[in-house]
This record gives sequence, C-alpha cells and structure tokens, in this order.
Amino acid sequence: MPLAIVKVTEEAAPEIVIPTVELTMDKSKITNRLFSIVANYAGRALFAPAVKRVKISVRCGRQEIGSAATAAYGFEDGTQEVVLEQGRPNAITVMLTGDTNVQAVSIHVIDAASQVELASMKSVPVDIGM
Repeated sequence: MPLAIVKVTEEAAPEIVIPTVELTMDKSKITNRLFSIVANYAGRALFAPAVKRVKISVRCGRQEIGSAATAAYGFEDGTQEVVLEQGRPNAITVMLTGDTNVQAVSIHVIDAASQVELASMKSVPVDIGM
C-alpha cells in the first residue's frame, strides 16, 4: 500500500513581456531638418518601470545623422535622453545634423540603460528642398 502519491506537473514558464514603445509621425515624409515624432511607452510587462529613459537615433544605413533636440517633457540636454512615462505620449522634436541629401532614413528608440532597441521606423522618406 503506497504511503504517498506524487504527481509532477510542468508549470508554464512565466511569459516575459518586453515593454514596448510605439512611434508615430504626423507626416508621411521628412521635409525639414527639424521634424516631430510621438513616442508612446506602454509598459505592459508585470514589473515594467513607470518611466523609461531613451535615446533617439536617426540613421542612414549605419551612419547616425540625427537625434532628439527637445521633447514635450523629460528631455535632458546634456545626454539627449528623453524620459517616457507609461501611457503618456511624448512629442519629440528631432533634428537632422548630418547629410540631408538622402532618400530615406530610419528612426530608432534605444533604451538608454541597456542599449536595446525598443522601436523603429524604417524607410522614412526624406524630401528636403533647398
């Protein structure tokens, strides 16, 4: 007669959800050295921080040709980092500092602490008239 019955069941590993950042632009293309994007941080992870410090990078290929110039809130001029709060969109003004004689760029949002890319917009057309 058995003294104990042991049943082993596998528990599903907890799902890891990476906090997401959603990027939008009002215009379909960049027509000026200064342009705006809106970044919305949705910390859907279980223990997602209430705020996320990010850097904005505009690239043509591998070359960085732009970065954040200011933001509606949370812009640090010395580091060019932008604070994003959960559920509070942040309008960010981006400045192209490099060659603007390009056809398209990509815009990247990078976690300032881990250097992990959180969001990007690829193949954004550039049409800056002289």
